[in-house]
Amino acid sequence: MKSIGNPSSGARKSHGVLLELSIGGCEELMELPCQILDSWAPTIEYLELIELRSLKNLPVLIDCLAKSSSHLKVLTILGVPKLMAASVGGIESWDLSSLKILSIDVSVEWSREASVGIAETVDGMLQRCCNSLHDLLFAGMENWEWFPQSIQYLTILQFLRLKNIGAEELPQWLGNLSSLRELYLKSCNKLKRLPFVDAFKHLTKLKHLEIIDCPELHIDSDWCSHHPQLEIKVDGQPVSTFLQARD
Repeated sequence: MKSIGNPSSGARKSHGVLLELSIGGCEELMELPCQILDSWAPTIEYLELIELRSLKNLPVLIDCLAKSSSHLKVLTILGVPKLMAASVGGIESWDLSSLKILSIDVSVEWSREASVGIAETVDGMLQRCCNSLHDLLFAGMENWEWFPQSIQYLTILQFLRLKNIGAEELPQWLGNLSSLRELYLKSCNKLKRLPFVDAFKHLTKLKHLEIIDCPELHIDSDWCSHHPQLEIKVDGQPVSTFLQARD
């Protein structure tokens, strides 16, 4: 499928209420008419766009939705290109104040030339849901060391999942996420260090740290002993097994 037709005038005039919209696996779909979101944006709570690798107008769609809907609670954008600066100019008018769950992947068609625009777009989105978001999945690029700085302002974030991050160490300010309960790190091939022991001392609610396929990450027994309340798993095994195998 390469296109989706505009809704008919009758559909636009109907009194139907759309709460969830999920489009996935349509790899030849090039354009999703903004009129579709215009019609139902005021009521949409759940939007999922997955594996739409030919889609060209993602920034326009997000701009359309975020300006019209204050009810959006779940937004998933995975495997979709064009998350670029085309929408940055309109970010200030976006209303994401009800967003609770955000999953976003910046790897599709990433380039150094587009990286500044992508960073501004992601940070702008996070700033507009800083008082509502409690679950974030962010998938980056291995050869891009950038880390979204706006994560540190997500005051009620409980679940943070980071995938394919290109940084060698996590920022110390992660220790300021006092509501954080679970932290997942996956396929971060360059990651070598966790934040300092003292940086995590305020994370009293953090109960679970799971690390999957991060071959360069070093965790020592001293770091673990300072967080006895924390369940740490490395590639599915308790961290004690990981440390014994390494020794």
